[in-house]
Amino acid sequence: MTFRSKSNMKTGAFKECTIGQLLDEQERLLCQLDLKDTYYFGSHPSNIVPMQGYLPDQKQEMLAAIRETREQLHPHLNEFPKRGREGSILNR
Repeated sequence: MTFRSKSNMKTGAFKECTIGQLLDEQERLLCQLDLKDTYYFGSHPSNIVPMQGYLPDQKQEMLAAIRETREQLHPHLNEFPKRGREGSILNR
């Protein structure tokens, strides 16, 4: 396991995900969840699209929000997210 620190980032041991990779990860996770009567709360700072809703009822709406964001951010998918205080992602 690689600990994320400034020295690991400088040496290349830790590589931050691009905006596109973060969206891919978020979409894959949500697609793979096969849960009933579950409240999904995705507000981690690495989530480009903060979301919440019930599974499986609102799963397609949440996936649509990720896909819509991907289209809106298309020119920036290979960029790294801008970070603010506490490492939170600043939405564009």
